[in-house]
Amino acid sequence: MTRRNGIDSLDAEIASRARSKRYYDLCEERIEYTPLLDVRDAPIYFQLSKTTLEMAARDVGPAWCYQLYVHSSRLFQARNIVYAIVAHVKSNPFAPYINIIENTALDEGEWILEANNKLVGSAP
Repeated sequence: MTRRNGIDSLDAEIASRARSKRYYDLCEERIEYTPLLDVRDAPIYFQLSKTTLEMAARDVGPAWCYQLYVHSSRLFQARNIVYAIVAHVKSNPFAPYINIIENTALDEGEWILEANNKLVGSAP
């Protein structure tokens, strides 16, 4: 065995371990939720952003743990937004935790925030 073959087999083993591990929880069922409302109390589509997450958090109320359901194609966008939020409050011991859950039943741009048995999200 040459040094290069050993490195290739090690790379293959690391890649197979990475593929076998799920980084996000998975939910495959369609969840019923209340859409966010604009100032006229009309449901409209809101893209996932820090501002819309704050609006949704106001609707569901304060909690220690929030569940954020997003489509598979939006996992990295959701992770980046959550990391940006956490960067501002990481020294605060009372900062809530946001758990990102992959939901394959949602449309690509749809997202849902859950806390206190309330579900609020973007309009489909």
